[in-house]
Amino acid sequence: MKYNIADFIKIKEYCAFCHSKLNVSLTSFNLGPFQIPLFYAKLKDNQFNFTLNQTTKMFSLSAKINLNINSKITFTIPDYTEDFDYVLIKTCFADHKPHLELYCSNKICKMRYVLSSDLLHCSNYFDELNYDTIKPFNVYMESFIVDKMWIQNDWINSTTNIYVKNNMEIEPLKTKILDLNKMNKEKVINRIRNIVTFT
Repeated sequence: MKYNIADFIKIKEYCAFCHSKLNVSLTSFNLGPFQIPLFYAKLKDNQFNFTLNQTTKMFSLSAKINLNINSKITFTIPDYTEDFDYVLIKTCFADHKPHLELYCSNKICKMRYVLSSDLLHCSNYFDELNYDTIKPFNVYMESFIVDKMWIQNDWINSTTNIYVKNNMEIEPLKTKILDLNKMNKEKVINRIRNIVTFT
C-alpha cells in the first residue's frame, strides 16, 4: 500500500513498547540506530524545513527545502549561490536518501522504536520549476533494540532481520516478520532472544 505524507504520519501514534506518543522527522536514511544523518528536520506546523548542502569536485550547493504534509516540496536557492538548475537540486535531494520516521523519544524506554518510510522521490525530476510533489511511498520498516541487537522488521520483504548492533556488516539472522500488534514487550524480547540462542 502506498502512502502520502499526511497518511503516513497517522499510521501509528504511539510507541509499540512504552506507548509514548511518537514524534515525526524527515531525515536521511542510514542502516542502523547510531548513524549520523546528513540532515534532520522535525515536523513543525505541518511542514519540514532544512538546508540541503552538498559539495563535490564539480560544485558546492546550498538550498533551503520546505516539505509540507500535503507532499508539496519547494526549493529555494540563496541569492549569493551559483546559478544551479532545479534538476540538479532535486537529484542532490534524492542522493541524500530522504525518508520519514515516526520515532519514540522516551528516554526511559530503551527499545528505541522507529517506524520508517521508504525513500522519498520527487514526481518530476526533469521539471526545472522550483517546486514539486513527493510520489506516494511504501512503509519500509520498523526497528528497535533488544540487548546488543538491532531488530529490523522489513515490511516490504515481510522478514525480520536481527543485526549485531555494533557490527552492522555481519549478515543478519532472518526470520518471518514479527507482528508487534499481536505481541507485548516481554514476548517480543523473549522471541528475539530465543531466535538468537537457537539459530
